[in-house]
Amino acid sequence: MNGLVIFEEAKLEWQNSVIWYEEQSSGLGLRFAEVIEKKIELITESPELFPKRKSNLREAVVNIFPFSIIFEFYQKRSLVTIVSVFHNKRNLKEKFKRVRK
Repeated sequence: MNGLVIFEEAKLEWQNSVIWYEEQSSGLGLRFAEVIEKKIELITESPELFPKRKSNLREAVVNIFPFSIIFEFYQKRSLVTIVSVFHNKRNLKEKFKRVRK
């Protein structure tokens, strides 16, 4: 399995979305968190399953919820970096703007 780093911005997007979904319906925030966690597990196990979209950025579309996880994979270092937990209704021009800091 590859190493994993999650940008603070991505953590905040994830946490804020969990809160929002939980406010909509009890238990839905937890369900959202579980779906994201499972997708991140799959990303760290098999990052090359997901297509490159821009430069070294890859996109893992989340089932059930309208989100994508945007990440970079550094094969030589066996490292996955999550740069965004992106709501697909947001401005799509912003989807691939974050880069490794």
